[in-house]
Amino acid sequence: MTISKEQIELIKTASRKLRYAIDHRGGTSPYVAELIKEEARQEREHRSGWAGREYPKNFGPKLAAELLTAQHVIGFAYDHITYPSIEDVLSFKRTYITAASIAANYREQITDAITQYEAEQIRALDYAKCCSMYDLGGK
Repeated sequence: MTISKEQIELIKTASRKLRYAIDHRGGTSPYVAELIKEEARQEREHRSGWAGREYPKNFGPKLAAELLTAQHVIGFAYDHITYPSIEDVLSFKRTYITAASIAANYREQITDAITQYEAEQIRALDYAKCCSMYDLGGK
């Protein structure tokens, strides 16, 4: 099953809300935008390693990066994901650690911008199903 228009809009809306709540707060660093940019770079690198694999045209690296960023930042802020320990820093992706740090520093702004319902919807999205060219069943 490829990603639906509603799911695309959910991802884009969550990403936009995070950027507005955190990056446009008057600070000097656009943390969410930088995290999305790095996730997109990693996603392009990941996809280039799958020689010949097709991906849905409506689920490009940038949208995948927005999904991963939203899932991680919102997941940490709403306690859907356990914060990594200092020992985890060497074995986890840097973007995952960055998402945890953003959530720890801006938890209130995140939970004000993203409702519990939206957080649950983002959490329910499955990357593998979104980028599949085939019907894997479910939503």
